[in-house]
Amino acid sequence: MTTSNSIDFNPNRDALLKGALRLVGRAGRGKTPSSADMSDAAEAFNLFVKALQGTGAKLWKVQAATLFVTKGMASYSLTGSHCTQSYVSTKMKTAGAASDSTIDVDSITGITSGDYVGVELDDGTMQWTTISGVPTGDTVPLTTSLTSASAVDNTVYTYTTQLLRPLKAIAARRINVNDVDIDVISRDEYFRLPTKTASGQVNQVYYDPQLGTSKLYIWPTGSQPDDRVEIDFMMPIEDLDSSTDTADFPQEWLLAIKFGIASLLGPEKGLKLDRQLYLDSRATAYLENVMGFDEEYASVYFQVES
Repeated sequence: MTTSNSIDFNPNRDALLKGALRLVGRAGRGKTPSSADMSDAAEAFNLFVKALQGTGAKLWKVQAATLFVTKGMASYSLTGSHCTQSYVSTKMKTAGAASDSTIDVDSITGITSGDYVGVELDDGTMQWTTISGVPTGDTVPLTTSLTSASAVDNTVYTYTTQLLRPLKAIAARRINVNDVDIDVISRDEYFRLPTKTASGQVNQVYYDPQLGTSKLYIWPTGSQPDDRVEIDFMMPIEDLDSSTDTADFPQEWLLAIKFGIASLLGPEKGLKLDRQLYLDSRATAYLENVMGFDEEYASVYFQVES
């Protein structure tokens, strides 16, 4: 038996739209749909994606992000704060002095020009700036010079991309030394806490998604310059803006997406009732199948009452 040894089937946006339009009789095989039909299908696609976000956390969209804590700071606007899904951690190789415009680190692996960079200073703070050029050897050029001295083995963090607005916080951990689980609490629980700016190791977080700038609240506000909190977020499903974009879904979702788009398009395209009912039933069945598959396996515990 000869197999392809390939599992990369992933049609782009327009291929999925054409498939949905064929189901509603607006595109013959090998024929190009009208621009109006493609525009309608693209709108239906993104509406379908947004509606799916209301069905709960899907395994492939539950992703961890790290917030770099600023001592004394109780709330963070996640869009624009130092929070990212991937970062590099290294150490100062040689001591840096106030006004230095470069730093020498143990390793520049994974560090690139334009990255955000945080340097632990001897005054107990973390200075954030960006990398102003290509790192060479063990030297990293800074956009803003050091404001204070930084000793050998002080921590340096760098990252490229800030976090997009999450939908929901699911779990959290404090990871400055050892991973320690901390509580994700409700708005009411957070605002009933005592002194919001109390200093200490973070043990509770509250996430407020909002429509514009989402906010993460922590309590207490951290005690070390290199404090970090890792949060498991339900992340939004990405829009499909370009004809060549591929869906932000695993492959097993593609059939449900195709029929879901067709089901949404049917009423606009004047489908006969029997065809509409067929598409609705197929779309529902395929969606239920994949939703049932996209669940985490977990242990089940039974306890006998004494």
